[in-house]
Amino acid sequence: MSAARASVQSAKRSPNTSAVQQRRQKTASAAAQSNGSKTHHLQLVADSDKSKAAGDGGGGEAEESCIPDVNRSIQVRPGKRGGRYQLPDGGCLTIPEAGGFSRNDSITVSSVQPAELSDFTVRLAEMERLVSPVYQLASPSVRSLRCQLALKLPLKLPEGEPSQFSRLRLLHRGSGGGAPWKELPASNLEADHSSIRVDTRSLGTYMMLLSPVEETFQISPNGGLIDFRIDQCVSLRVPKNAFPVPRLFKLRILPFTDKGAALARQLRRSETMDIAALTPMYSFRCDDDHDHAAEDDDATPIRRGVTVKLPLPAWLRDSERKEATARLAVAFRLDADVGGQWTLLDLKRASPRLTRTTVSFESKQLAARFCFVDAIPARLPRAVLGLQHLEALNTGRPGQLNLFIAFDRRRWALCARCAPLPEGAADASSATAAASGAGPIDGQDVLRWQLLPPLQPTGARVDRAVRAGRQNAASVAAAAAAAEMTKSEQLLLREGDSFSVELTGDFQLQQTPDSQAGDRVSFQYHQRFADNPVVFELVPTDRTVTIVSDFFSYLLELAEDEGDRKETAEAKLVDKAGNETLTFRGSIKLLSSAGKVLSNHEFSVGFHALKQYLDLKPPPPPPPPAALDSENADEAAGSAGNRQDDQQKPGGWFHYPRILKLRIYELDPQQARLESQQRLLAPKRNAQPAHGREPRALSRRSLQTLAEQIQQGVTLAAELGIPESAVSALGFETISTRGAGGSSSNFTFRVLLYWKRTCAAPERGSLVDQLSDALSRMGRNDLVAAVRDCTAGNKELTPDRFVQQQQPQAQQQQHHLLLPQN
Repeated sequence: MSAARASVQSAKRSPNTSAVQQRRQKTASAAAQSNGSKTHHLQLVADSDKSKAAGDGGGGEAEESCIPDVNRSIQVRPGKRGGRYQLPDGGCLTIPEAGGFSRNDSITVSSVQPAELSDFTVRLAEMERLVSPVYQLASPSVRSLRCQLALKLPLKLPEGEPSQFSRLRLLHRGSGGGAPWKELPASNLEADHSSIRVDTRSLGTYMMLLSPVEETFQISPNGGLIDFRIDQCVSLRVPKNAFPVPRLFKLRILPFTDKGAALARQLRRSETMDIAALTPMYSFRCDDDHDHAAEDDDATPIRRGVTVKLPLPAWLRDSERKEATARLAVAFRLDADVGGQWTLLDLKRASPRLTRTTVSFESKQLAARFCFVDAIPARLPRAVLGLQHLEALNTGRPGQLNLFIAFDRRRWALCARCAPLPEGAADASSATAAASGAGPIDGQDVLRWQLLPPLQPTGARVDRAVRAGRQNAASVAAAAAAAEMTKSEQLLLREGDSFSVELTGDFQLQQTPDSQAGDRVSFQYHQRFADNPVVFELVPTDRTVTIVSDFFSYLLELAEDEGDRKETAEAKLVDKAGNETLTFRGSIKLLSSAGKVLSNHEFSVGFHALKQYLDLKPPPPPPPPAALDSENADEAAGSAGNRQDDQQKPGGWFHYPRILKLRIYELDPQQARLESQQRLLAPKRNAQPAHGREPRALSRRSLQTLAEQIQQGVTLAAELGIPESAVSALGFETISTRGAGGSSSNFTFRVLLYWKRTCAAPERGSLVDQLSDALSRMGRNDLVAAVRDCTAGNKELTPDRFVQQQQPQAQQQQHHLLLPQN
């Protein structure tokens, strides 16, 4: 057994994992690329030098990171002996001896965290909760198990559960990506409901849910009497032809919890003070997968009334029939209208019938939920209005979502934590006070995590109100803050609710290297995982890395030019109040699963913190010169003489850095400067692939001749498909070079050149056809004929061709002038 336990290899990774190293190398390469020719000013310290760099501040050892390791997984190698292995979050895995595992086979057991639960859990129904850790069993080498494994799931049940209205469900999903969830029998349950043992031969995901009792039934067009097994006092009598097609329904019994009722009386006292007692809610929900016609919709009354029989409330059992009938009150609401208003059932039309144990009444709505209310008859309408708040606080708990941020030296993180309302608190602000007084992660220093308070709604709306003179800025800001606080008090944390974090600005959020959630930055709320932190990694964007690295290089160059130290140059970034002038900001939005903005947050980071995160340092000083032998002594003396000559040069003399041994250092400074200017000012020609020989009819000289025959340059540009921005730029270029009185042929010539150069490579074979079509649409068929004739004869377009075409036209016009007029 000891050998089996010794074979457990923890998969918890420190910040120096390979994934973190790859991410930092990527950030370092991005910073180096942004510097261009200034890369000699930038030096990134490797992970191995992290402890040494941390010791520069005075400490001999690296400071322990305040960001926890959220990965909770172990890797076991059972071999032939098997063993018993303790899992994260209190679980246990037992592998029998001689289970068919080889020496290299391994099984990885992971405890899924809140940031990953959206991909590893089912969609929870109302009053359904997760009561066990979610374990995922995977193996890279074992496809199917040859033995039976024993997986122990620890349970954390609410007080008094399971009851007659709830049951435990064991769910399993295979290791395949699209495998469905299956319910397994929960037979090996401990007597005190502290844990359950699962005997399985399959890998995949396992979890335990606490769900309300339910029963599925079908109603046919022939109707009938339906009795239910979950409660013998509940039945339905459906008349014939009440539904035109068969329908599938589910009956669920949802009781009101004592904690939810007490919390509702504390927070909503005026709305719930008239309610003396309640029965559980009996919910009839349509469970059909297909859509029905509008007449068969759940919100539409059925054709004939259905008789519903429910248990008689406890406060009416000892009363006489006449008194019980007078105090009977049935409230209902449509099951599809989640969070809607409750209404009283009209008992005059419902025809109630009371027995010693049951109450029967008729209803035109079956897809609804019913509840009996005990209140004074005169105050029943107000008491029914309070059922909405009782139902909401029965399934959710008021609270707030708090964000904490931590700036470690080389690792930044954002932590989200749900802060439910503590028991006995008066309002939701106590949740914020409780969260700010304790750190987001148990056992860690609170001062190292900073609470990000939500922004107050002061903005353009407040400014407009102040400018209008209706009220001053203080009163408007106070009213907006009160409205925001009221909005935050209405936030209910329900089991399985999903929240997402959206970050914009100079930073971005991503999952930790060990997370299995992918690129999605979201998490779920579960009371079972309320103490587990939801941590995301905060990294600067590529643009921020480029700005910081370039500015650091600029500070080093400035310090070298002015002869100051780098600390003196960086001191200019701090104003008189001690605040940094170069800062980078990030805006955070907390969104619900429906896309509703719950809160807005902002934070800023200075240049010094980013420089420390990227570990930007000046280059190390050059090593001391080594001892020279007799052969290199003359060369060293010559170099010293050259340095003395350089010191005697005038102040305007340019000194070239002696970093590499290049030919330019051997030339005269004036000649070197001249060659550098010639090299830098030389025109750059981008190499383009050859796609056949260009027609001579489209040469530069031919296009110049063609432009002299066209006066509508703008029309030609539109026919050739040139953008308006390019046409405007060509017009400004023509005016700047030729002046305002330049001829239109210059503009037309630039349009033709731009069209020919920007044409795509596959279309270059049809340039003549494109130009001919454009000229034809302009009505210049003479130019089309000239261009096509020159293309066929492989000749350039010359002005003589147009002179030959104009002479016959002139003679024809002169002949018409000489004709006698009648």
